Amino acid sequence: MVQELSGRATLAAYAGIFLVFALSARVHNRDAGVCWIEDSKNRTCPRPGAENRTMTEAAHCIGRGVEAACMDVEQCARAAVAPAGGHKFAFVHSYDFHKPFNLAHYIKAMSLWAQLARDDHMDYVLLAPSARLRGAGIPQDLRANLTKLGVRIVEVPWIIPPRLSPCIPVESGGCCGAREFMKLHAWGMEEYHGVLFLDLDVVPAPGATLLPLLQCASTGRFLTTRGNHSSVNAAFMAFRPSRAVLGEMMDELSRAEVSHVCGWNNLGWGAVHADRVKYDARMQGFLYYFFYQRPTEKVSATGVEPRAVNFCEWNMKDLLDICYKELCSGTTHTRTYHHAKQPTPEECAAMERKHGRGGPGL
Repeated sequence: MVQELSGRATLAAYAGIFLVFALSARVHNRDAGVCWIEDSKNRTCPRPGAENRTMTEAAHCIGRGVEAACMDVEQCARAAVAPAGGHKFAFVHSYDFHKPFNLAHYIKAMSLWAQLARDDHMDYVLLAPSARLRGAGIPQDLRANLTKLGVRIVEVPWIIPPRLSPCIPVESGGCCGAREFMKLHAWGMEEYHGVLFLDLDVVPAPGATLLPLLQCASTGRFLTTRGNHSSVNAAFMAFRPSRAVLGEMMDELSRAEVSHVCGWNNLGWGAVHADRVKYDARMQGFLYYFFYQRPTEKVSATGVEPRAVNFCEWNMKDLLDICYKELCSGTTHTRTYHHAKQPTPEECAAMERKHGRGGPGL
């Protein structure tokens, strides 16, 4: 028995030595790529805007690593010039069918989006992998129900980018890992002057209109909201599609590197991030890197202007501590909810007691 325990201890020691070695050296990843697996204790990386970290925890909008002024969407929309024949807009979802599509789970929200699309004369689109990728087409009953709902199904040729860098993990947590990059297909839909990409669990508020957001996006703005621990929330983003920008994103994804400690290409994670807990190796981290962290001349060359909009109004997350004053006073009316809801009078009173005057909701 003692000999058995000694053998196990020896194996454990060797395993520990191997792990330390692996975590402090460059290693060959898939496709013979060479990537950093960092020593999390010893490696330090830049944090753009780290000096503003305390301020930005309660920020409504995040720019290049710092708190930024929120885009005035209504003013931007008024300046948008419609082309001959008018704008063509769309609400867009994606689903990778890694699991069966449960229409009963999504039907309430999808019915609301379908009605909103009809009211504002927009298309309602679901991006889905082609039958070749799945080995089978979308079930006929599901296709019929989605079509009846008014959904345009667009089949796409890949789920994970075909030239994904070996230094970007395929599995990185969240719902989908690298499968989430399938959302980028919306950037290629140049038949639309503007699209609003939405996760299936984002729900429009009663009587809300998203038309001004799309009108503003049609002018070349990439409109984003912050998340709980990410400067960009990939569940809600409005933009004017561009195949050229999509191509540049694909090229960037083919050679980029991401790490737990140092973020994308060693540029850190930005101002709002749960260090060593949140691992934005997927859409949220990539979009923030691509539009907000890269050199300004590279971003400008895309012809896209990234701007943050007030999440309390446009994409309310469960951050009531930040939004309660404007929501409870009625100065801001939320247009969509994402794992959140309009606060009740009791919740508003509780927030006032919790924070008092001068709390983070200011």
